[in-house]
Amino acid sequence: MKRTVIILVITLISLTLSFGQNATISLPDLGEQSSGSVFFPVTFLKVEGGMATFQLFVKFDTLSLKPVNVIYPSRKLPKHEWMNNFNYSSGVTIFTWLSSTGRDVFPEPGDTLCVIEFNYFLENKYSPLKWIIYENSKDTTQIMQTAIWNEKIEKFRLELKDGSIGVPK
Repeated sequence: MKRTVIILVITLISLTLSFGQNATISLPDLGEQSSGSVFFPVTFLKVEGGMATFQLFVKFDTLSLKPVNVIYPSRKLPKHEWMNNFNYSSGVTIFTWLSSTGRDVFPEPGDTLCVIEFNYFLENKYSPLKWIIYENSKDTTQIMQTAIWNEKIEKFRLELKDGSIGVPK
């Protein structure tokens, strides 16, 4: 019995220690912009260790923004490893990246994961871009969750910084 309890405690401690690399991902506040193309870089402010896959869900206002393109500036995250869906759900886009080798990639703080291009229709209208941390989809039966995992399938602890365009009134 004592041996079983010790093994259980050691297992719980090792799970606690191995779970939870930390990362902070940010979308910018663009301020006042004219109508037309606007670009939101998705940037690591902080990242600990390597990652093998992630999915990013972003909510936007369909009355003022329409996603049209994604730019992939990082050689660590090449275009052929991405899958995106601009019309995942009304006002929601999903960006998924998966390492083609299945091995961890090691981004640095300040690295840009991707740049999302939107058409901005209503000049000077305030429109937030918000991360979806975890919620049920209104249009599908799936759960939407922004998350990062490493090659051992350990999930990162995330801090997500929302972005916006326009000036709140």
